[in-house]
Amino acid sequence: MRRWHYWNANGSAVAVVAVVNPANPKNTEDSPRWFDWAVYIGGTEGIATRERETVNFVAESGCKLSREQACAFFPQFASIKYRH
Repeated sequence: MRRWHYWNANGSAVAVVAVVNPANPKNTEDSPRWFDWAVYIGGTEGIATRERETVNFVAESGCKLSREQACAFFPQFASIKYRH
């Protein structure tokens, strides 16, 4: 599961993306049991600045935030183990 914050100004896009991994891949958001989570920050420029493209890029190649920084953006996940 992914949750994110996204901004775009004049062709430069920035996203902060939470990647939350289920303990059992068959879990749904209706009955989640989460294993761990991590948050990444990054951006794109030029042609690849659409929201979904930026979010996918950041989730795969962004800079990982500390647990403290991650909780500031996504406090709803604070009780889940943070991936180190």
